Amino acid sequence: MGVTGAPTTNYCRDANAQLCLYMNNNGGNETDRSANAYTFTQSASDNIPTSATVPPGYSGTSRDFVAADTENLSCLDNVCTNLDINGASAKISMVAWIRNDIINNAATQRIVFKLATSNIQYGFGIVGTATNVWKGNGFVSADGTTVVNISSTTTNYASGAWHHITFVSNGVDLRLYVDGVIDCTPIAHATGIYNGNATIYVGSSASGQYQDGLLDEIAIFNRALSATEIAAIYMYGITGNRGGSD
Repeated sequence: MGVTGAPTTNYCRDANAQLCLYMNNNGGNETDRSANAYTFTQSASDNIPTSATVPPGYSGTSRDFVAADTENLSCLDNVCTNLDINGASAKISMVAWIRNDIINNAATQRIVFKLATSNIQYGFGIVGTATNVWKGNGFVSADGTTVVNISSTTTNYASGAWHHITFVSNGVDLRLYVDGVIDCTPIAHATGIYNGNATIYVGSSASGQYQDGLLDEIAIFNRALSATEIAAIYMYGITGNRGGSD
């Protein structure tokens, strides 16, 4: 589907963009389109194909994850060094389009997750939960073990539909936006993000909890996006052309 109207900001070129995944590499590794140009390696267990099913009004492709195939994309901490966002004053924003294909169960599906199972090194992540309803979630940890979590307030999002999650830790509190608007009561958090050595995963965590469904347009920033910027990314995509770069 084409884009009408003038394009908006390409957030992949933002000076604070540390990851920008179009999710367009059929059955292979995924290339980061931020200035970092990282490679996210596809798990050896299975290929993750692209899908022509994308968020409404968008073009391009998404990638289709199957939980039973135990598949993900990942990058080591010592490779994707700029994604090791940490420190007492660290800020982070994480965005992703998600369409869960498992809804009517108690599955928790990791979207983007930085956690090491050894020594319980939690960092940050965004999650979709699906206990009969769809909910977005985000978390950070300041010490690697204690997690501060925030969940979307609304619980009546349609099963099997696309939703856009933005999680923001702005140095004062945590905020969760769904489909371009804030959907939470902010939770205080002013103690930063833990400096661990965990691999960062897309579509799972180090301990599993695999995504079953489609993921598209994933980005991470080491700053707090504003509400206006979040609404623009939801409406026009991370490159400003609703997937036309795929």
